[in-house]
Amino acid sequence: MMNERANRIVNNLIVKEKDTYRTYTLQERMEYFHTTAFSIACIDQFKIDFVYSTGNTEHEGGTRIDDQTPFMAASVSKAVFAVALMKLVQRGIIDLDRDVNTYLKGYTVPAKEGLSNKITLRMIMGHLAGLNVDGFGGYAPGQPLPNVLQVLNGEPPAKTERLMVVREPNTYVPKTTENPTGPYSGGGFVLAQKLVCDVLGVTDFAALMDELVLKSFGMTNSTFYQSCDPQFLKFYRQPLPTGYNSTRNGERLDHYEPIPGGHGNYTELAAGGLWSTAEDLAKFGVHLLGILKNDDDPELTRESFRQMLVQQKNSENGIGFYIYPTRNKDEFMFAHTGCNNGFLSMAYYLSSGKGLTMMFNSNEGLDFYYTMGRTVANEYGWPIGETQE
Repeated sequence: MMNERANRIVNNLIVKEKDTYRTYTLQERMEYFHTTAFSIACIDQFKIDFVYSTGNTEHEGGTRIDDQTPFMAASVSKAVFAVALMKLVQRGIIDLDRDVNTYLKGYTVPAKEGLSNKITLRMIMGHLAGLNVDGFGGYAPGQPLPNVLQVLNGEPPAKTERLMVVREPNTYVPKTTENPTGPYSGGGFVLAQKLVCDVLGVTDFAALMDELVLKSFGMTNSTFYQSCDPQFLKFYRQPLPTGYNSTRNGERLDHYEPIPGGHGNYTELAAGGLWSTAEDLAKFGVHLLGILKNDDDPELTRESFRQMLVQQKNSENGIGFYIYPTRNKDEFMFAHTGCNNGFLSMAYYLSSGKGLTMMFNSNEGLDFYYTMGRTVANEYGWPIGETQE
């Protein structure tokens, strides 16, 4: 699906160096960022313009990847889950503004002394519930996986602390050196995952997500099953990309450093458990952009979807998406990025029918994000951010 634009992008990535710009090829940037596998898809005029995938599953040897090779989507999972949740809201099954404790079974949200535990899904989906636990490191293949309750309670084999309300909900929380993630709580999405399963009386969250979103959006190369699940082998039997993290204590290493086991498995599926492709994340965006344009999905109407795109007070989030203005007052962007150990992903969608999705097997840094975003914005004339003059 390569075209002239794709060739220009992958051969002329715009990199800002001090006060000037230089261009590099995609292969040069992949080597610089210790990345062996990379996939990108661009959306234009409400359809996928091109998909391009290159590289191997491993640094030395490995298998050539293609457009169907899945990567860990990491926190982009949150946006996909949010769409599923909004479908349940539209059906009247769940209320975004009801105390979550009235839905939960066998669990009550704890709170620090002096704080209320009465929080809502709207707060959780906008990272405004005052919850701790920003993210999750995953479990190498072969390691025991905690269940959802163990994750929420911070009990072994879970690796994170107990989830609880630690700040006053609906208050602005700046990012600081002491709190670099600000109000962000992936743990809140695990809580929402449990809530949905409790309300619907289901235990197989991955199958539920397949039913609510993946099938209807045509995301045939995506799954919330993990590589340790028998169902994963039915989904994908080829070698998976090995994740690389070539930094230590904030310093870049000069070699490819594979993560233990090549990738992680996750119990925290709604927060970061999706395996997907750049093409499927583009299909996800095209479907949502079609709802904005044509109101063509009765399971998620334009009215319901627009609720997700309203930026909440004291937050840059709507429901499951970051919401950004553009230089064009009639155009906005809804987006999510993702970082699991060894993997980075990006999903940017502009309301005017444009978009960019990207996945690769290194989380050395975010500069690759910015380089690709700058280059695509420059090529397609997006009214966002910083482009080459």
